[in-house]
Amino acid sequence: MDFRSETKEQHFLSQVEQRFNSINRNANKENQRIYSFSLKNRDSYIVSMDSKKGINISNNLQILHLFSFDVLEECAYRYNFENLFESYESRIRDNTNSLIVKLKNNEDDIKSEVINIFRSKILNSIRNPYSIEKNLNTFSDIKGLHPTDDVHFKNFNRVLKGKNPQQNYICKILGITEKNYRDWLATLFMLLNLMEEEKVSFLDQVITRIFENKILDTRVYIYTYDEKSCLLSDRGFNLYEEGNKMIWDFNLCSNIFVTYCFIDIESSDLNIEEDILNYLKTKPKEIIIDIRNNDLRALEQYNKRTVSFCHKQVFGASKEYQGVKVSS
Repeated sequence: MDFRSETKEQHFLSQVEQRFNSINRNANKENQRIYSFSLKNRDSYIVSMDSKKGINISNNLQILHLFSFDVLEECAYRYNFENLFESYESRIRDNTNSLIVKLKNNEDDIKSEVINIFRSKILNSIRNPYSIEKNLNTFSDIKGLHPTDDVHFKNFNRVLKGKNPQQNYICKILGITEKNYRDWLATLFMLLNLMEEEKVSFLDQVITRIFENKILDTRVYIYTYDEKSCLLSDRGFNLYEEGNKMIWDFNLCSNIFVTYCFIDIESSDLNIEEDILNYLKTKPKEIIIDIRNNDLRALEQYNKRTVSFCHKQVFGASKEYQGVKVSS
């Protein structure tokens, strides 16, 4: 992987995903806009519109040199993760488009898209600067690891010790230490980089294990709407637990969101007898996919969660949202 790039303004929530929620989807990319709402009251789900005209997606949810780990003074290049991110962003674009078409045509063979979308969406949670401390805790086992290949090790040292003229500013606005910032970049490197040719990344291995894990009952709910809109968080996801369930919400586009529910069948809450558990582990892994149209109750709860779990902003293609109050 060539980590050299000319990009300075680096998005932490991809333009691809924002464009699926744009006000003017048919406009040229440089002119596409999205409505932005600032959080006013998290508990009461109140937001205020930042601009009645919307904001340009090209300039939204980005921080100068956020993912630059070595800026070369002698040329226009800097070392960052932009090329690496693009490989994931192309997946989310292709799989989202494919899933939307299949849903429209009532096709059933959507398992591949559902899994691949989860792979790409998880990247949002890892690269999001508002979740750095959480990610360092989640992937604490990676801390201290380093590549053994000489080329990768050289790039890894750039991640740890390279120059970033914006580092002090970035740490200040995010409220983190410089050590945590560099540890986060190192975690991204170890999770996403292909250490050996023809091998999958560590992150892809983790996602594969999740979907193949037989002790996790896996259910995916796809909610589509004919007229209503769903919000997009500045974090790019909602993550919460309900008893033995771990649940992820993701905005797919302006009128579709997806919920992934992983249920630990060995949890004491379920009280499943051991012989039944052993039987379930012998069965082929099944992913249950449930498609629901115009479920307004689910939309209301999703929009509320998105406001509740966002850092400070939410976005979308509409001026109004089920369950959320937009103040003037």
